[in-house]
Amino acid sequence: MDDLARIRFVTANYSTLQGLRSLPIGVGLAAASYWSSLQQGPSRDLTYPILFAGVCSLAYWMIDRYYARVFGRVKLPRRWWPGSLVRLLFAPLALAAFVFDTTPQVQERIFGNELPVSVFALLTAAGILFDGCLSIWPFRRYRKTVASYLAIVGAGSLLLIAASFHQALFAGWAAAAGLRSSVDASYILVGVVLVLLGLVTHIYLTDKMGAPVGDAV
Repeated sequence: MDDLARIRFVTANYSTLQGLRSLPIGVGLAAASYWSSLQQGPSRDLTYPILFAGVCSLAYWMIDRYYARVFGRVKLPRRWWPGSLVRLLFAPLALAAFVFDTTPQVQERIFGNELPVSVFALLTAAGILFDGCLSIWPFRRYRKTVASYLAIVGAGSLLLIAASFHQALFAGWAAAAGLRSSVDASYILVGVVLVLLGLVTHIYLTDKMGAPVGDAV
């Protein structure tokens, strides 16, 4: 029964468990945040961001091909529509959180001072935790199958929450690194956490899949 639950869990969440997809996203976020923090003045050369985006897109495509070649493809079951709706809304919410984090004037107008936390980091933590819970919920009775993945998702969310408190944790080393603000340091650390979370999730997938297969349907 546990083996059957493991197969069903991996099959239903095959795309989510492809952790290497997070590597170009995390590296791109960290690199773009570091580049942005070093800029001075309104005029900026966009060569590096465009290069980052191109390299990350190429890396994402290569990772997709890697999973298809090594582990095969899985015909995913129909998604629960509330979960799909939340995933669809994450991108505009993340953009709004980024604008809010990088606009102290808006924070001061609403709250009276600059917030000590990154809303983007908190939103990312909530998104990862929510997505993980959606993946686990149909298999909640099989604790042996989902316990380790729940631990991965929980640990990643906690690290992102810790990274959100930028003024408390990163003000010192952010200045030493030449960063413009502690918010930039928080974004860099979010990228690092996404990379680590992706690597651990990939290890989890390979462990649950066992020997790679050709094509899974």
